[in-house]
Amino acid sequence: IPMQVELNIPMLVELLTTGSPQARAEAASALGKLAHMNDDNKAAIAMAGGVARLVELLTTGSTEAQAQASRALWNLVSKNADNRACGIPRSAVHRDNQVAIARALGIPPLVKLLTIGSREA
Repeated sequence: IPMQVELNIPMLVELLTTGSPQARAEAASALGKLAHMNDDNKAAIAMAGGVARLVELLTTGSTEAQAQASRALWNLVSKNADNRACGIPRSAVHRDNQVAIARALGIPPLVKLLTIGSREA
């Protein structure tokens, strides 16, 4: 992980609960982008407490924050496109993040967003 990214992940995770509504949505978006196809960033986000805070945002955030949090959580558990094409199984980081979402009670709010959420979520 590049040093600047590694230092910014804890700051972004902190903004998920301490920032303004707009800052929370932007932090969730940034974390989702960092997690996209990058297992090192996925692990760093989880280690910084990002999974539980993203799950919390699913119920406490604005509509935009909920949408960004759900996207970030998806990216935390998704395999890289190259891995899928080659049939490479999920890495431990993906499984660990799936378990972390379940332990943070993230399944019910994700299901709720799927059934009654906005188009963005």
